[in-house]
Amino acid sequence: MDEELAGRARAGDREAFEALLHRHAQDMLRFADFVLHDRSAAC
Repeated sequence: MDEELAGRARAGDREAFEALLHRHAQDMLRFADFVLHDRSAAC
């Protein structure tokens, strides 16, 4: 399902992009926090 959404998002489908964003928001925040070592900067 993510591959399909990613393909649609690459083609400009905003709803597909938003679906991916919502699905993976927590993981992206954790990754940014890990890389930046600063939770407030990660947000």
